[in-house]
Amino acid sequence: MAENENEIEPEADTFSSSAREGLPTPKKSSPAWILFPVIIAFILIPFFFWQGTWFGKRIENDAQLESMLIEARDAQPGEDGRVPGQILRHAQHALEELTKRLDPMVNRRTDPRETGDIEKFYPLVLELSTHHEPVLRRTVAWLMQFDRKATVFDEALRAMLTDSDCLVRRNAALGLCRRKDTTALPVIRKMLEPYQVLAELAGKVSAFLPVGDPVQQDMELARIRPEGAPRSTIVRAPYGSEILRLLVAPDSHVDVGTPLVELKANSEQIRNAIVALGLLGEEEDQARIKAFEASMDREIRALAVQSGKNLERRLN
Repeated sequence: MAENENEIEPEADTFSSSAREGLPTPKKSSPAWILFPVIIAFILIPFFFWQGTWFGKRIENDAQLESMLIEARDAQPGEDGRVPGQILRHAQHALEELTKRLDPMVNRRTDPRETGDIEKFYPLVLELSTHHEPVLRRTVAWLMQFDRKATVFDEALRAMLTDSDCLVRRNAALGLCRRKDTTALPVIRKMLEPYQVLAELAGKVSAFLPVGDPVQQDMELARIRPEGAPRSTIVRAPYGSEILRLLVAPDSHVDVGTPLVELKANSEQIRNAIVALGLLGEEEDQARIKAFEASMDREIRALAVQSGKNLERRLN
């Protein structure tokens, strides 16, 4: 019992100033408005990145479109040998706009050139067909297939059949297929087969991805370091696929043109090739098409059956 019954005992949660010493001082909460700039940044940064890489926005101003193509044509490579990314994206956007104007599935016109004086851009398109950046040559080759009446594209498409870039060759072959040009057939047939990535320079090869790994377009497959070079050059995947085989041992020396990696055939390109063979193929292509009638891919099976019928009808 307390000595003095009238003395009020302190409550358990009251402490003297000396007892509070050493305890953390409660912090005042930050005003909510301080978080607003962070929230806005999280919204705006992805939006502007998306705007810079998305080609869905239409370019209605022809002068702007022309300037974007000229900018890429006249651009000088930097120290890394590449054209600045923004210039490439602008040129891709401009070429995509021309493709949309030509594509009857977008414009719903029988003659794609009903969209206006689109032929005025063709000299620039032809100049970009030999641009040193593969991504522009790929886009140009894809665009050219949508105007089958433009004979000015014929020679350029045939030249691109021997391009150093796999997708340039294949896009050019699809364009020639629409023109009923049988010079495309060797490349079309190759689209159904595994693809071997070749060394573009001599040196020591390393850093292979494992067999069976899926790869995306432009993903690193390996590295080659030329003798005496300060750094390695990256070998990239030409299209999305899967690694089937490594064709050289890691850390071995390779020469220009040495096969490095074998990739599985790409499903989208198989579909395009099957349709193309149905339109342009020869008797020997019947077996190639029929082989895909047992594909695990339902769409490929259906296309193989239909293209086989189309080819048989043409041959008969």
